Amino acid sequence: MTSLKDKIVFITGASAGFGQSTAERFAREGARLILAARREEKLHQLAERLEVPCLVRWLDVRDRDEVNSMVAGLPVEWQAIDILVNNAGVLSLSGTLETEIKRFDLMMDINLRGAFISSKICIPYLKKSKNPHILNISPPLHIEAKWFSNYLAYTISKYGMSEC
Repeated sequence: MTSLKDKIVFITGASAGFGQSTAERFAREGARLILAARREEKLHQLAERLEVPCLVRWLDVRDRDEVNSMVAGLPVEWQAIDILVNNAGVLSLSGTLETEIKRFDLMMDINLRGAFISSKICIPYLKKSKNPHILNISPPLHIEAKWFSNYLAYTISKYGMSEC
């Protein structure tokens, strides 16, 4: 395995859940972290616990201009991103009839569109790395009927991330 020491890892949705545990894992491997989410206070608490250099940034992945401005505004020494972790997401396990259109739109905007925007904007910075990666926190692409029949909107948004 390639060492992650001093690699720059940009994690969206880093303030809780998978994002937080992903940050903790990368920190144990010695990576430098860009922690981004909409809950900035939790990001600061996480950064204080980790024993690696961290940048904390408030970020709404739905906003292309905001993502672009945030990434372009990173200090030069942090702009050679090695790994982008698209973790920001909305979970709503509800059936089609119970899913409000507003909730559907939010899942598509954050889970799918947000991952696409973050990836598109970070690719020029990732190209500066010798071994760049994009990791989408989404399921493998094997179709299981239970996910589509029970949680269609959420499943579409997460499988869309997998396709990216």
